[in-house]
Amino acid sequence: MPILENAKKIVDSLDKNAIVEIKALNNPPAAVEMVMGCVMTMLGEKDIKWESIRSYIRDPGAFIKRVQSFDVTSMSEALLKKVRENWFKREDFKPESV
Repeated sequence: MPILENAKKIVDSLDKNAIVEIKALNNPPAAVEMVMGCVMTMLGEKDIKWESIRSYIRDPGAFIKRVQSFDVTSMSEALLKKVRENWFKREDFKPESV
């Protein structure tokens, strides 16, 4: 599936310094907060407020390993529905611009 292959390439190229930079943001741009909220939702986290997201990524290396080892095919139908409805259907959710 081309979209999954592209996503895998992006995940494999995650940079620890970029995560450190994101973690340092007290008031992130809306697109950053939205994408990180989506990622944390996919990882099964319930609390996706920015302060909670920052705590989830406090160890950038561990966060990257968690994302890289995530198996998208293991997501439940309920979680897939939540991600689609809460993130993918948003008009401002445009992965190509983030």
